[in-house]
Amino acid sequence: MDKYYTLSEIARMLSKMKSGRFFTEDSVWGWVRKGELQTERVPPYVQSWGRYPYWTDEAHLRGVLESKGYDVESIFE
Repeated sequence: MDKYYTLSEIARMLSKMKSGRFFTEDSVWGWVRKGELQTERVPPYVQSWGRYPYWTDEAHLRGVLESKGYDVESIFE
């Protein structure tokens, strides 16, 4: 079964990187709006999804982050 990450989880993971850059849900939402990150609506039984009710699977997220030049292995430790 694939692991899914909400936009708020992605923002938190990226903010923890050693680069010191702070990411918000709006930053990640920008990728969705540009069509860079494919998402689907979070099912109603999932709670604590943050400001935007969308999530994406780990495989797709890894691909997007790699294409943007992020060190994927350090993010998903």
